[in-house]
Amino acid sequence: MSTQARVIIVEDSSSCRLLLEAIVESDDRLELVASYESAEDAIAKLEEDQPDVISLDIELPGINGLEATRLILQSHPIPIVIVSSTVSRDQVKTSMKAMEAGALAVLAKPSDPDSKQFDRDSRHMCSTLMGMSQVKVIKQHAHRQPGGATKTPRASSLAKAHSPQVLSSSSGMLPSTVIAVGASTGGPPALELLIKNLPSGNLPPILIVQHISPGFVEGLASWLADRSGHDVQLAQEGELLRSGMVRMAPDGLHMRLGRSGRVQLTPEPRELLHCPSVDVLFESVARALGSASQGVLLTGMGSDGAEGLLKIREQGGWSAVQDEKSSVVYGMPRVALERNAVLFQGSPTEIALQIQRRNRHGNT
Repeated sequence: MSTQARVIIVEDSSSCRLLLEAIVESDDRLELVASYESAEDAIAKLEEDQPDVISLDIELPGINGLEATRLILQSHPIPIVIVSSTVSRDQVKTSMKAMEAGALAVLAKPSDPDSKQFDRDSRHMCSTLMGMSQVKVIKQHAHRQPGGATKTPRASSLAKAHSPQVLSSSSGMLPSTVIAVGASTGGPPALELLIKNLPSGNLPPILIVQHISPGFVEGLASWLADRSGHDVQLAQEGELLRSGMVRMAPDGLHMRLGRSGRVQLTPEPRELLHCPSVDVLFESVARALGSASQGVLLTGMGSDGAEGLLKIREQGGWSAVQDEKSSVVYGMPRVALERNAVLFQGSPTEIALQIQRRNRHGNT
């Protein structure tokens, strides 16, 4: 019995389609079942093709990638990887909407075969397709609000905004608390739910590491800002954290909280599997803030963040993970739970409610 993942490609450009076919066929872990130039053709053949994973262009004639994602997942629990031709903000936002509808990952189309990045991008695409093919997908996407859940109070129902809370340090101004967040597969919709259900007025600084393909994190930050109304931006080296700021680690750089209360960005250590790494962020927050640290680990494959969350827990800080029911992949949260690093487990909306309660009453 073959252990290869069965792949179908949906791409309207004939040249791009041929390139993607060649990439998939070059990997022994993947089996190219079919390729189509329209979503309509692909959807009509799903029962016959029985794919394990779909590579889906976001821009298509007729039914586009976003609508195709919605239609496919209404009837077929098949993992979908969005493959985008550009990383412009508008197209990234459309890709994020597709992830909100149930797509698992987003990739940029591999560059010109003559470019230096082509082999790396091709390997990344194949590894992503293989990894996503093993994810169990449900027809109704897991990030929707659980039935019967009460809507989280928004900023209007909470205490009025107050000036930023900071503690003096010898070399700067250290926030009284920071919420460190890590996410991987399925993370963008979970981050949206978490952030939009937090009040902007008395929100501690938030630092986020999201595993995502290179080129997409800036568009993700813009999308989260639009959806939540918060100040979501890529972090800058040396930036001093203040209340209400939400900062995301840029591509290829680890993000740390320095003891001075400033953001530190560096590619070191280079040997880690992920850069940026959730563990690196969590461990720095635990060192800088001790019992005032707060860590949240959301949906994702692997174990990044589990060790760092344990460090926060060991320092007396507060730790939370996304529950299995609402996670696209209950990997990172499960490992953290197994390591006894977790004080609270719930959906992103429930975690947001807990954060509101803790920070409203000053329980840091």
